[in-house]
Order: sequence, then structure tokens, then C-alpha cells
Amino acid sequence: MSDKTPDWYQKLKGEPLVEKTFTVDSIRRIEQKRAEWEKRGKARTNHIRRVFVMCAASILLVLLLGISLEHDRLGKWVSDIGSTWSTEPGSITPPAGKPGPDAVPPDTIGPDTAEPEPFDPDQTETDNQTQKPDPTQTDGRVHVKRMDGLLMEYLPFNTEEVQSISLWNNRIGEEIIIPDEREYVITQALNWLDIAKARVEEAAGSEPDLKLRFHLKNHVYAIPYNPDNNALDLGGGQYYADDRTLLLIKSLMDPNSRLAVLDQTLEQARVPAEDGSSDESKLPDWEKLKIDGKDYNSWEMELKGMAFDSETLYYDSVIERVDGVREYGQGRIIQLSRLIVFLNSDYKTTDGVGVGLSEEEVLQLLGMPNHRTQTCWSYATGDYLTFHLYFEAGFVKMMALSQPA
Repeated sequence: MSDKTPDWYQKLKGEPLVEKTFTVDSIRRIEQKRAEWEKRGKARTNHIRRVFVMCAASILLVLLLGISLEHDRLGKWVSDIGSTWSTEPGSITPPAGKPGPDAVPPDTIGPDTAEPEPFDPDQTETDNQTQKPDPTQTDGRVHVKRMDGLLMEYLPFNTEEVQSISLWNNRIGEEIIIPDEREYVITQALNWLDIAKARVEEAAGSEPDLKLRFHLKNHVYAIPYNPDNNALDLGGGQYYADDRTLLLIKSLMDPNSRLAVLDQTLEQARVPAEDGSSDESKLPDWEKLKIDGKDYNSWEMELKGMAFDSETLYYDSVIERVDGVREYGQGRIIQLSRLIVFLNSDYKTTDGVGVGLSEEEVLQLLGMPNHRTQTCWSYATGDYLTFHLYFEAGFVKMMALSQPA
């Protein structure tokens, strides 16, 4: 038997932030699909039961009508048999009250039975196109009165039916279209938000100026969003969105901020991940992948004892609790969910790998990465990709340590 490790096993060992397959986002999508299939299965069972009852009732009604009509037809045939003999040879008298083959019933085409309009393929194509956001269209506010459970169970719409999402700024009257490839960030944040665990204890009194607009085929729903505390207003209270929603909104509203730049860098590394190459034939010395002598777990403990410059809370659906996006050292370190990012050259590996090095220098110091795309190189410690270098124009833009899965 060959000892070669199958390709599918190699893919399962990929880093969630780099490879699309079996990422945290993929796991959330799978769990969401399972929940929706269970709900649809129940609905389908009830629908089949109703259809069966209706069919049985229809059959019974048809039988009763058939018996009644047959009884009436027999009596009418006996009463009309004498008149049939008085007709001319070759002619057939149609039953009373029924027209002949060329007769046209009068007044059968009217307002209620008008002829259907001719088929217009252009109109059908237009109806199937994604509707463009219309800021003048009246929005349906999402109001959730439940105190527990996942938000996707109580939304008035299915996120899979959303055709587009936009961000409306009421203060300046401007609407920003969220790119199609980023819509999953918002829909996943909604679906997996736990109403009881994500609730904001001290919500702001006034309604936020921003609102997320969800455009369906024939309706628009709106959820106000507060960028100051990363909270969604669901009518009965405010609830924290996740950290990726925070980064996405920052990227749309303030594209030059540190969080926006981080969002753009992570997104550039995520999109081409399917085209990346993997090579696990040689694993680097894990000691060389420590930053300032510390791995992810050591840095996590270190940051707990450090004062942060800023903190924005978010709900983490994986660990099911509220945590914070924190900036340390005047923005030199940013801590996200299971990711610690280093933004300048103050922090280096044992061999001196850090922000500002070229691809050639990294190859000389660390060798070939275990996973590589145009903008991100990832190195493995054990079974997981935990050390990441993000490149821009051939030079390291930032480094990151991720939590082993």
C-alpha cells in the first residue's frame, strides 16, 4: 500500500484564513445549511401531509359529482329519446343548453377572463435580473422580540434570497453598495448571531445614522448599524456583530484607517486562496516561526497584561461569547478573533524576518512556504498553518500568528 498522503488530507490541514476549503467561514456555511435543511424538511413534511389530505378530499368530491351527474344524465336520456325520432335523417340534435361544434359561447371574454398578454422574453429577463438598490424605496425594519436562539431563526427573510446589500448613511444621504464577494460577511454575521449572548448591555439611546439594507426581489429590509460599538439595532435591543463585519464597515466608511487596511489585506489574501500552491514535504523549524520568541499562545497571554490603545467589542460565534478587536502599541499590533497581526518592523522572528523584507530574503531565511499565493505565504507548525506573511509589491507588509485549529 502506498504511504503517500491523499490530497484531501493535505487540504484539511490548511489555514482557515488562507484556504477557502474547510475554513471557519465554510464551517459556518455548512452548519447554516444543515439548520436550514432541517427547517425545510419539517416544512416539506407538513406540505406533503396537506397535499395528501387535499388529494383525498378531491377524489371523494369527484366521485360524488360523478354519481350525481350520471343519475341526471340517465333521466334526461329517457325523456329526450322520443324527440330524437322526429329529427330529419342525418341530423343530430345537440343536448339542450349546449352549443354545437362551431358555436361560440357569448360573453366569455371579459375583464375577468381576458386573453393573456403575449409572452415577452425581454420582460422575463428583466424580472430575473438583480435589482439595483433604491434609496427611495420604503424599508421594512427588522424587529426581533425573542430573547434567545440564533437570529437566522427569526429574520423575516432568508439570507439566501438576498440579491444585494447596501449601506445607507442617513447623515449625508449616501448609499454604498457592498461588493457581491463580501456579502457573505454580513449574512453569516446575521445567521450565527446568538440573541442572548450577543446583546449589548448598555445600548445607545439614539438610532444610528447607518443602516444595512437587504434587497430582495420585491422588498427591502433594513437593520440600523452603529459603527461606534459595532452593534446591530434589532428593534428590541442592540446586538454585537462579529469582527469581520467591523472590518468590512471600516473599509467602506474609512478606507485609510488601520482596520480598513487590515481588512483589505486579509481579503486580498482570501480571494485567490483556491489558486494557491501547497507543499508540506518539508516543515520549518517551529522555533524559527516565533515572533520575538513567542508563539500565538504566548502572545495571547502577553497581550492580556498589556494596556490596549483601543477596543471595539464583537460577538464571536465560534466561542459563543463577546470579545474585542484591540490595538496595542499605537497600532503596531492588532488582535482579532484567533489572529494576532504585527504591522511594523519592530517585531521579528529569530532569523530576522519581519515587515519590509523582500520575497527573496524570506526564502533565504525560512525557505519555501507550505502554502503560497500571490499575496500571502503561510508556514506550518505541526499540522496547522500558523505563521503568515502578507506581501505588497514583493515586500512583507504585515505578519500574523493564528491560533492552531
